[in-house]
Amino acid sequence: MIVVATGFVKGKAVQAKLKSHLKYLVYRPRSPEEKRIDRSLFSKDRSSVPIKEAYEEILQHQSEVGFHKLVLSPSCEEYISDWQQWTRAVMSEWETYKHQSLHWYATIHRNTDNPHVHVVVAGSGEDSAGRAKAVRVSRQDLSFLKTCAHEHSTSDLSVREQTIARQILKELEQEEAEMQAFTRQIREKRKTSREVGR
Repeated sequence: MIVVATGFVKGKAVQAKLKSHLKYLVYRPRSPEEKRIDRSLFSKDRSSVPIKEAYEEILQHQSEVGFHKLVLSPSCEEYISDWQQWTRAVMSEWETYKHQSLHWYATIHRNTDNPHVHVVVAGSGEDSAGRAKAVRVSRQDLSFLKTCAHEHSTSDLSVREQTIARQILKELEQEEAEMQAFTRQIREKRKTSREVGR
């Protein structure tokens, strides 16, 4: 599992850089398997969010930092069955860890050998009392995110392993049935040849 903070943006250029970054995330060239809908932004409670809405909400929740950029990238051994749910689970646990409500938007990129999720986190969230609180991304946060993301992918891995095991069992049962049918055919041919030989 790789979790990277690819940077944060602050200062006068926040609006232009945020708009540019969101457009990059959604409109970057797709792989042949990806559809346009696969690249839409999603959030903690919505499966598809227009760029304009994400842009406006992030700008409404700035501190001295306008926004943070993260990438969550599982290794090829870590299976993710539902990328949006996985991202939501990881981000929800991070909110609990930080004791802070976060405003974030993400999209999935499958156009490389390593599928990954880009997450844009607003520079300010709310503490448990509902007061604005600056979002900081420390090394400890990245370590927590890495562990959490791995744990969620590992739980998906057991589901995948069970699916593969059921598939293998079904194939073995089919092979057994074919073997029994083949054995019956051989016995019938032997019986027929013995009867002809008499």
